[in-house]
Amino acid sequence: MWEAIEEKAKEEVNDRDSFWDQFDYKSMQEIIKEPPRYDREMEKMLKQLYKGTGMELPAYRIKYPTDKEYFWNIIRFRPCKEEDLPGVMELDREAFPDPWSLESWQRELNMKNPVAIWYVAEVGGRIAGFAGVWVAAGEAQLMKIAVKKEVRRQGVGDYLLYFLAGSSEEYDVQAMTLEVRESNVIAQKFYEHFGFVSQGIRPGYYTDTHEGAVIMRWDYPAEELAELMRYKGFSTDIPVT
Repeated sequence: MWEAIEEKAKEEVNDRDSFWDQFDYKSMQEIIKEPPRYDREMEKMLKQLYKGTGMELPAYRIKYPTDKEYFWNIIRFRPCKEEDLPGVMELDREAFPDPWSLESWQRELNMKNPVAIWYVAEVGGRIAGFAGVWVAAGEAQLMKIAVKKEVRRQGVGDYLLYFLAGSSEEYDVQAMTLEVRESNVIAQKFYEHFGFVSQGIRPGYYTDTHEGAVIMRWDYPAEELAELMRYKGFSTDIPVT
C-alpha cells in the first residue's frame, strides 16, 4: 500500500508545471538546524543498525515523496562541458539581450579557447547558472555570468565566482575584472557586495545601445579562497552539502 502511495506522489511531483517548484530554498544555516529527513527505506536501515547497540536513534523526520527537496542539498558546481550547451544556451537567451551563437559557445567549451574557464551550477540535470572567465595578462576577465530567475538571490552567483577565482589562481591570477552596463545598477550592486570596486567608465562600449561600461575589479581574498577550496575539495565535481 505504501509503495502505491509513494509512486502516485512521485508522479504528481514530476507533473508539476515548474521544475523549480520542487525545491525548498532554505539557507544552509536553516537546514543544518533541522533534524535530518529519512525516507522509509533509510529509516528501516538505521533502526536495524541501532538495534541492540543500546544507543538511541537521533531525532529525525520522515521524508515523504511529496516533500520538497532542499535546493542546497542537490545543487552541484562543476566545470562546464560541451554537452551542457543546450541548457547553457537556453539560459544565455533568457539572461542577455545579445546571446552568443552556437559557434561561439562551441569555441569556448571544446578547448579551442585555451584561456577560457567555465563553470555551471546544476540541479537535477538542469542548468541553474553558469559563469566563465578568460585568463590573460595576470587577470581573469569575467565574460558572462547568469543564474536562472527562479533561483536568484540564493547565493548561486557567489559560488560560481568563487570557483572561477579558485580555478584561475592556478594560472597565477590574483584578480578578476569585468564590464557592466551603466544602467545595470542591480548587477553593479551584486558585484560591489562581492567585493568588486569600480575603476571608471568606458564610454560607448556596448554596440547595441552605445551605452558606457563600468569597469570593475576584484582582488582575490587569498585566505577566503583557500579555505573554501579546502572545504569543497576543489574536485571536478563539487556538491554543496
